[in-house]
Amino acid sequence: MLTALSLQSPVYIVVTISLGLLVKAPHALGIVTASFLFLYYAAFGCTWGMVPWVYQFKVNSGLAHFFAIFNLAFMFVVYFLYLETANRTLEDLEAYFDRDSGNGIIISIRDKVAKSTLRP
Repeated sequence: MLTALSLQSPVYIVVTISLGLLVKAPHALGIVTASFLFLYYAAFGCTWGMVPWVYQFKVNSGLAHFFAIFNLAFMFVVYFLYLETANRTLEDLEAYFDRDSGNGIIISIRDKVAKSTLRP
């Protein structure tokens, strides 16, 4: 974790300075800011980013139940509201969502074409 802090702190200092000076050279300092934000998230993802999801189950098993229930409930949301994309090309999806396709709504409840795994 100290490695994370030693990587993230200087990165955010550079981001803060470049954002403060952004008015003077917006293009160059915008590139610096974006680059250092990517560096920050790379460091965060490899260190602190993994800790909360793993650690909370060891500390409080009640949270595991919460996430299990939440994931179970979300299965219904995905099944009823998300379009099935298995065996479909991007062109198929573009044709489905095209304004002239006849599919008036984006939510795919009771739409057999949207729920089918076969290509239209």
